Amino acid sequence: MAKQKNTDREKFERYAETYKLLANAKRLEILSLLGSGEKIVTDLVNAMEIRKANVSQHLALLRYLKFVKVRRLGKNAFYSLTNPKTVEFFKIMDSINK
Repeated sequence: MAKQKNTDREKFERYAETYKLLANAKRLEILSLLGSGEKIVTDLVNAMEIRKANVSQHLALLRYLKFVKVRRLGKNAFYSLTNPKTVEFFKIMDSINK
């Protein structure tokens, strides 16, 4: 069997780090909610019934990971998925966890 390239190993390490950061039910819930369209923080707070500070912390991490982007208009920050294919992840997980 051929040796794996270092670049492949580095790629898998990055994947593992991303999965570790995504291994949080609240972050996954945020991504799922954003799958239906752009939302302001208040929308997410109301839907999730958690404090605004917690939602903001999760959104900051998701922005860092480039899963979400923000559009500012006046005092409002509108969050959306950077890639609409993110919702496919949930479909795959649903099919695996049946």
